[in-house]
Amino acid sequence: MTLNLQPSHRPCTAQGHAAITEFSASHAAITEFAAEMRAATLTLVLFLPAASWAFQPVRIGGADVSSARLRHCSARRRFALVMAGDDTEHLWSTAPVVRRKLLKAPPSLILSTVLGLGLAAADEAQAAAGGEPVAVIGAGGGTGRECVNALLRRGLCVRTIVRSKVTSKGEDVSFQVDDTRLLEEVIADVTSKESMSQSLKGARAVIFAASASKKGGDPQKVDFQGLINVAQSCLENQVERLVVVSSGGVSRPDSAVYKFLNLFGQIMYWKIQGEDEMRAMYQAAKAKDPSLKASYTVVRPGGLTAGPVTGVSNVELNQQDTKSGRIARADVAEICVECINYSEAADKTFECYYKDTAKPLNDVGLSNILKKKTSEEEAAAAATGLERRGSTWKELFTGLRSAEELAT
Repeated sequence: MTLNLQPSHRPCTAQGHAAITEFSASHAAITEFAAEMRAATLTLVLFLPAASWAFQPVRIGGADVSSARLRHCSARRRFALVMAGDDTEHLWSTAPVVRRKLLKAPPSLILSTVLGLGLAAADEAQAAAGGEPVAVIGAGGGTGRECVNALLRRGLCVRTIVRSKVTSKGEDVSFQVDDTRLLEEVIADVTSKESMSQSLKGARAVIFAASASKKGGDPQKVDFQGLINVAQSCLENQVERLVVVSSGGVSRPDSAVYKFLNLFGQIMYWKIQGEDEMRAMYQAAKAKDPSLKASYTVVRPGGLTAGPVTGVSNVELNQQDTKSGRIARADVAEICVECINYSEAADKTFECYYKDTAKPLNDVGLSNILKKKTSEEEAAAAATGLERRGSTWKELFTGLRSAEELAT
């Protein structure tokens, strides 16, 4: 039996590399196990309870990863993660140990091993199931949850990254998904650089929707240092796009919006510090390597509301933080997910709100409280010339200016 275990194009953890190396050196143990199991494959598939595939989360570089929640990952990487468990040093000593480890793995991995199927085929199935994952940091929060749901609706693979499986409100962090290959759940901490570096490996894009909360750290640790940790990890792992969910008014310390929100742990101060540092990091990285394809998008929503997706035609974008309004978290999530696909949104910072709620920044607080609407005449009178509207996402993002263009 020949197993295709060449290193994946996606980075593995150090434990994972060690496990694969040990596997190659101990091929005889797997061969023995495969010979025993070929005859029983049909019985395993038909009668073994589904619960037997699950096992406890594995600590990987500071992150707990449950194999039952890694079904959509690269088959090679998944094999490495499964084998990098609690007794790696004894893993290959006997065939029974290998048997126990593999019986805890996802069914597709077992069948690949037992039947001699190349793991490359499993990788192809992974691509068909949604491709490289988009990681959502802060997936347990209101906007983070909406981002996860928006990705799943599109049939895209999602890696949810949360500090705890229980939110600051005491609610369980869980998602309903028909195709379990699309969902990977990771427990990690944005305040830990090592944790972020490991958790973001293999991600196509990252949405940073984390923010300070009563149980989730203060603004300096989360909104500032946490974003720096994530940005460094994205650059190191060459993640194509980092989308940062910030806040409207964050760059205007004299505005009423800023002053009010900043009462909560100086959150606005630390958000803009994080934004500025992140932009400087990407600028420096691209100056050093002009061929670098990694980019960022900063999304600054207005007052967040509940409600369903209303669509791109209801949204207005603006730049330079002079206007704001109201917008549902669900539509913010749509913006975050869609901007990943457009170069027009790369290395751009913009505000977003519903066009019929737009107000100058100093007037928006009372307007949002009273849920006022803005007429076309009022909107025209307050126009800055930087507003973007569109009936398609490409039209909405086209014309956005970079920080350098805005400064001239």
